[in-house]
Order: sequence, then C-alpha cells, then structure tokens
Amino acid sequence: MQSDVATYGIKLFDAYAELLEQARHSQGVGLVHRWRVRTKRLKALLAFLAWQADSRRSAPPWKKFRKTFKWAGALRDLQVQARLLGAHRDAFPEAVKLLLKSQAPIRKHARQELRRALDNFPAEDLQLLRKDLQLELEQLLAASPREQALAYCRAQLQAADPLTGAGDAEQLHLIRIRLKKALYLVDLFGLAGEFPGKRLKAIDRLQKRLGQWHDRQVLYEYLQPFAPFHPQIEQLSKRIRNELNRRRKEIVRELKNWTDTAA
Repeated sequence: MQSDVATYGIKLFDAYAELLEQARHSQGVGLVHRWRVRTKRLKALLAFLAWQADSRRSAPPWKKFRKTFKWAGALRDLQVQARLLGAHRDAFPEAVKLLLKSQAPIRKHARQELRRALDNFPAEDLQLLRKDLQLELEQLLAASPREQALAYCRAQLQAADPLTGAGDAEQLHLIRIRLKKALYLVDLFGLAGEFPGKRLKAIDRLQKRLGQWHDRQVLYEYLQPFAPFHPQIEQLSKRIRNELNRRRKEIVRELKNWTDTAA
C-alpha cells in the first residue's frame, strides 16, 4: 500500500506536468479544466504531506507552482461564467452579448498573466519539484501514512463542521475546499471503509452542490454593477438570484444529510 501511494504520487505529478506543458501552447476550456482538476488532486496530496511533516514550501519553484494555479483558476472562472451566460442567450440575447463583450478584456488579461507565469516556470523547475515530492514520499514511507491520512481527512471534515451554519459565499467555498481535500485523500489511501457508507456519498453531493452554487454566486456578483443600467441584465440578475436561492435550499438539505450520516 505504501509503495502504491508513492508511485501514485509521482504519476499524479507527471500527469500534472504533462497538462502544464500542453497549457503553454493552448488554454482551451477543456484543457484548463483537466489541468485544474489534476492540480487540485496534487495540491491535496501536497497539503497532506506538509501537514504530516509540519513544514511549508517556500522555495521559488513552489511559488511559481502556486502562481500558475492562481491564474489558471482566474481563467477557468471566466470560462465558467461565459458558459453560464451562454445558457441564457436565448432569453436575454442583448444582456449576454454585452456581458461577454465586457469580459473579453478580463479574459485576455487572465490569459496573458497565465502565459507569463508559465513562461517563468521552466521544465527545470518542474524537475526540481518532482525531486522534492519524491523525497517527501520516501520519507512518508518510513511513517504510517494510512493512519496519518485518516487523521488528516477527519481533521478536514471536523474543520468544515463549524462553518456549516454560516452560509456566506467565502465560508461555503472554504467548506468545499476542505471536503474535496478529504475526498481526494480517501481515494488515494483507500480509506472509504473507514467511514459509514452514506457519509462519503453525502459529502460528495454536498461539495458538488457547493461548487455549482459558488459558480453562480460569482456570476451574480459580477452582474450587479451592470443591472441598474440595462433592463435585460436586471432580469437576468433576478433569475440567477432565484436560482441561487433554490440551490441554497438544496445545500441546506445536503448539510442535514451530511450531519445525519456523520460517524
């Protein structure tokens, strides 16, 4: 099991690096999404390793790693907003056209910053990070990684619990981040049997609903400065607000399911 984890960790990094190399040449919607998902899985493993060793990664290559993740995220958010706006094109054609046009320079800036971050993140730096990860994984093998991973997962779930009653956008987003970290580690270390059968399913449903809600919340906030000046944008804003309220109710139900299925 331990050697499998180490092998998987390196394969995960190699898959991340391969997608990063592709992103140097293209920042299409599908590629950015796959790269972000792979990066989040890698970040979950890195967060666990840092927690287990009580250390921080401050070397310049790791800062470059974080910067590319930041700008890939900014571009991905804009791509998601464009997709969500496109779903309302038939009902609000003028509004969608104006909003997509207003986002064009922002998307251009995000692409430029991502390309700049990638240009400053050469293959040599990636190799240094791979060696760092390999060393950390070797050190992990000398411990009891499965037990520590289980403790980390439980710590993430417990840290999310106090936030479930709050409900503002930032806290709900933080809940999702913690839940996804736990789910990634459960998958990596084969910890599903350590939790009640319905528990992980409830957590997975919750984090997906939180992600869908967050995407629309970001879009709703973007619309607010424009709404008073265009009737279609105002109508679109109201529609998204109603959808947010509906999705919030779904989240409340999932939060209850999560609590009811807790160990």
